[in-house]
Amino acid sequence: MSVLNAKKYLVFHIEGGIGKNIMATAVVKAVKKQHPDREIIVVSPHSGLWMNNPNVYRIYMMGQTPYFYEDFIKNKDTLVLKSDPYLHQGYINKKIHCIEAWCEQSNVKYNGEEPEIILTQQELSEASGSNSTHGKPILLLQTSGGNDQGYSWVRDMPFGLAHELCEKLKEQYKILHVRLENQPSIDGVDWVYSPNIRQVAALVKYSHARVLIDSFVQHTAKAFGKKSTVIWPVDKSKQLGYDLHDNIASSYEPQKTHMADYYLTEDDIVGQSHMCPFPEGKNIFDLDEILESVKKHNTASEYIPPPKQEEGKNPKDQPESCPKC
Repeated sequence: MSVLNAKKYLVFHIEGGIGKNIMATAVVKAVKKQHPDREIIVVSPHSGLWMNNPNVYRIYMMGQTPYFYEDFIKNKDTLVLKSDPYLHQGYINKKIHCIEAWCEQSNVKYNGEEPEIILTQQELSEASGSNSTHGKPILLLQTSGGNDQGYSWVRDMPFGLAHELCEKLKEQYKILHVRLENQPSIDGVDWVYSPNIRQVAALVKYSHARVLIDSFVQHTAKAFGKKSTVIWPVDKSKQLGYDLHDNIASSYEPQKTHMADYYLTEDDIVGQSHMCPFPEGKNIFDLDEILESVKKHNTASEYIPPPKQEEGKNPKDQPESCPKC
């Protein structure tokens, strides 16, 4: 292939969790606008989120990049974008959103690009089919983020608040608790998760109400334009949240704690126990404010229950919509 006809590439390397990757889809959208002549190759630990993204040429799982250097780097016209927006000065100083900081680090103009996840009709149909049978609209609840870090007072929902919300909402909604198996459960509430993050994304799009924390579900909801109630024990909504959502920050008189273990930013996502400023025995959120938010922004009226089965008819006799799937 001649030099004139050779493809131009741009490698976009991402490290971090699911939510960070969802934010990165907005950055890649801006990158593609500025470099329309380059084929974008994404290297990510969460490659499934990038499937079917119209701005992406190839997707590689981090650590699974055979012949990558030979195919895309050696003697190729390739740009490499690898940076961490959490280390950007404007983000650290709480002046700009993470997506804008990432664009600045990448020398890309930010034009308000938003996250996106592209699902197929089949993925959406499966989510609708498996969740419409509950007989109630779906409310998604996410109370914990991360993997094995334990409870984080910085972003996780207080246990008592989660239980109270479920007691108030369980009659109107089928509540599904989005969590990992090793994360705290709520008595009487079913939990959901899947190693295929696209299945969780489809559930988010199908759902009728959401009470969330700063974790991947609130970013997913933004990608689908699903207005949600997001609570912030420590308010980082300007850096990591979205105006689409109803962002509810905690309210309390802080106790004096020494910030001995903070480095470049305060309130790291892990939440060191000895630096928690919340007063003992006090509620830092107004339960009624959260309930009012759910009431105001839910789409429960759009829920369509499954058709009632004719009496005496065997379900096995009914044809499948997609027998080969």
